[in-house]
Amino acid sequence: MRGGDIIRDSCGRFTKGSKVLDISGMRFGHLIAVERIHRNGSRSYWKCICDCGNEKIILLQNLRNGDATSCGCQRIKSITRHGGSHTKLYVVWQGMVRRCYDSKSKNYVNYGARGIHVCDEWRGDFGIFQKWAVQNGYRDGLSIDRINNDGNYSPNNCRWTTDKVQMNNTRKTVYLEINGVRKPISFWADEYGISKATIRERVKRGWLVEEAVQVPVGGKGVVKCS
Repeated sequence: MRGGDIIRDSCGRFTKGSKVLDISGMRFGHLIAVERIHRNGSRSYWKCICDCGNEKIILLQNLRNGDATSCGCQRIKSITRHGGSHTKLYVVWQGMVRRCYDSKSKNYVNYGARGIHVCDEWRGDFGIFQKWAVQNGYRDGLSIDRINNDGNYSPNNCRWTTDKVQMNNTRKTVYLEINGVRKPISFWADEYGISKATIRERVKRGWLVEEAVQVPVGGKGVVKCS
């Protein structure tokens, strides 16, 4: 590894004079260092090209100590070889990526076609996604849900929920407000033991929202909807 006082020459390579560790052109596993992007205190970040063709910004220290040897593609392959592709969480991750980037996916129209993306760290590394999932309450039976339905899949916009909660976070969810409390119809239905269809029919017939939700079936002459 080259060091000392180095500066960039006319081609962008480091030469004597800059006091920056020059690793340009050096290989680290499946990665080749291309150029230093920026420095944050004592931390240097380098743009690297992986053998698979992906580019990734990586901390110099992680390159030198062997923590980073690919863009994440090799880790995904390793997980697949050791049965990771058969876990429910891997299926969740795979489905998330496909509906955002595979135009042949039946769900692409509601995700990728709308500009919904998966953050770079999750898309390129199942291991990072897996770690986040475990640290944020994942268990079999839960679904990944975007808090902002128009936002991307990222740590700041995702959570693990039941399918029911996720269904209530769609663009088609109908909300009703009672005494300043706003909830999806399905939540009110559960709370008062009345079907969603009955509540919808009552509102359609001109009932006040409070009555549509709170009056027992038969209490105002309405036919129960199933």
